[in-house]
Amino acid sequence: MNALELMPTEENLIQALNEDILQRNKDLVYFYGLLMAQETAGAIAIDGRWGSGKTFFVKQLLLLVNAKNPRCEMEKDKKDRILCRVPFRKNNDVLLKNFMPGLKIRGTKLSLFV
Repeated sequence: MNALELMPTEENLIQALNEDILQRNKDLVYFYGLLMAQETAGAIAIDGRWGSGKTFFVKQLLLLVNAKNPRCEMEKDKKDRILCRVPFRKNNDVLLKNFMPGLKIRGTKLSLFV
């Protein structure tokens, strides 16, 4: 497998979302849905070897959360650039039915503790 080194700059994060370079957009949508469904405090562990993309994933997720938040003061053009190619459905509950705790995302394991 070829290594891909992409620094988590805002522009790289948005480009990776738009082109789905890392093929993680679907995983980001699942994870976003999981976060939005939480009604109580909890902890989430993201475990993976060094360089597996944990930081990149979390920073992309933060961009998505902010872009979907109507109270965020992000410019509309920027929100549109972030969300234009991300496969959100109108009802994220459908996505949650497919989510399994311990989801494996290309070398990174996500676990939810509630």
